[in-house]
Order: sequence, then C-alpha cells, then structure tokens
Amino acid sequence: NGKFYTVHSEPWNAQTPDFRGPTAPYNDGGLVSVLSEWTADDPSAASFSGTSRELFRVYFPTSVHGMQEIAFNPNAAVGSADYGMLYVCIGEGGSYLEGYADNEHRLDSPMGTIFRIDPAGNNSANGNYGIPSDNPWAQSSDDSVLGEIYAYGFRNPHRISWDIGGTGRGYIGDIGETQVEELNLLVAGADYGFPEREGTFVLDPDAPQNNDEVFPLPSNDAEFGYTYPVAQYDHDEGIAIVLGPVYRGDLAASFLDGYLFFGDIAWGRVFAVKESDLALGSQASFDEVRLELNGIAGELRSFVGSS
Repeated sequence: NGKFYTVHSEPWNAQTPDFRGPTAPYNDGGLVSVLSEWTADDPSAASFSGTSRELFRVYFPTSVHGMQEIAFNPNAAVGSADYGMLYVCIGEGGSYLEGYADNEHRLDSPMGTIFRIDPAGNNSANGNYGIPSDNPWAQSSDDSVLGEIYAYGFRNPHRISWDIGGTGRGYIGDIGETQVEELNLLVAGADYGFPEREGTFVLDPDAPQNNDEVFPLPSNDAEFGYTYPVAQYDHDEGIAIVLGPVYRGDLAASFLDGYLFFGDIAWGRVFAVKESDLALGSQASFDEVRLELNGIAGELRSFVGSS
C-alpha cells in the first residue's frame, strides 16, 4: 500500500510532545523522538514522492535511550488481532541516572515501555492512531494509564524480533545499566522491573550514583511479579546487547536452524542460543559464534575495521 514508518529526533522544543515522563523537567536538556507514517505515490519508484503525517512524539529528559526500533509482527496473518499493529520500543531517556527513577516503571509514563498501536485507527488522544482494544491496559478505568503500553519496566528496549517460521514468539533486547544485558521474551502486560531490577538482580532506583552495584533477589521476590530475562550476560562479556533474528531455513549448515542470534554493539561479539531453550523462569546458556570472512577467522570488529 506504499506506507512505511520512521522515527527521527528533533530539538526538545520544536513542538509540544504528546508524551513525556510525569516527573522529569521539560527543558533544553532533552530531545523529542517523532514517529511518522509515509505514503508513497508509487511504491515501485526509485525515489520517494508522496505524503507524510505524524503519529506522535515523545519528550526525553536527555539525549540517550529515546525511541528505538519500530516493527510489525511478521507472523501476524490478515484478519488476526496483531495484523497491522505497530510495536514501538521506547527507552527511559536517561531518567535513572538523572535522578528521575520515578519517571519510569509506571503506567502513566511512556518511559521504558513497548507501545503497541494501530496506525490506521484514530481513538488515541491526538486522533492520529488507534489504541488496540486488546492491549493489556486499553480498557483501564484509570484515565492516567496509557492504553498504548503493551509491556513496561525496560531501560533501553533497543531491538525487537520475532521467530518467523518457528514458534512465532517475540523477543526484546534490553540494554542494561552497568552490570547485565538482557534477552527478554515479549509478554503482553509484563513488568520487566527496571529500575528496580537489572537482569535477575536488584538495582537501587534511589541511588543512581551506585549504579555499578546490584544485589541478590529477596526471598519474597515472587510477590513483585517481575518478568526476568530468558538469557543474560554481564559486563565481563560485553556492554550493550543488540538483538538479531532466529534463523529458520536451509541457506547455511543445518545446525544453525532454530538459533536466535544476538551480539554486543560495543565489543563486536556475536552469540547464538537455541530458541527452544528460552523459557520464562530460567536463563538459557548460549555460545559465542565463530566468524569467518574469505577463509579468515576473526571477530566482527576485525572485519569492519572498528574497535
């Protein structure tokens, strides 16, 4: 139909945002991320000609962890509830380190959430998109709750991916603070805990100056209802997870089939885990992938010339 979607950033005061965290100040320390829909006159043309419209914009108190990947579920069939629903990964905007931990991990704030919206609808507050009726909090009687939220409690949900041709499950790669990188199974209505939790550890939301310290889970942890990663690694192995796909096919050796691939942005390492080993309530072990280019073994950063 010639439609596609983009995210870009603008100065903090370019235009009044549709969303911002409830507690952080609205000033020149931040920026705004904008979600837009474009419609091409001719989708087959070599260059774009057409129209665009804005769906919504979010203010972030700093210039980090803004609006991240946006995606449609590729497994959603025509006529299914998820068909045409756009998932929007939204970071916490640096709220934690700036001392605004209460700006996130709440249902009246976009900070650290996954939004799920209907670009073809119009029942949102600004009328530019729809809030799917089957979203976890779409029917909330509390007017302050954002019906767009599908899941929350993230620091920086950087990438989203679905297993295509396999289980169909969705995954989120959440970049951690200073200790743990998370691979999360996407669950509707789930609370992933940040800044109360980082991976399967306790983080002190009231002491960002001690962000390099995490603590064991309490004995009564089950009472809090947090959803934990299905795989994780600490900062001895890397410092910023980047999520990739689940490989399903026959274009490579058959032993690759059914593995979810992910890596570390800063260190250039690539990892793989069996998708079938990923389950809520446990953390799967995984392997580092050996890479080879033109018969020469190496790390990703050795191939691309970056350190």
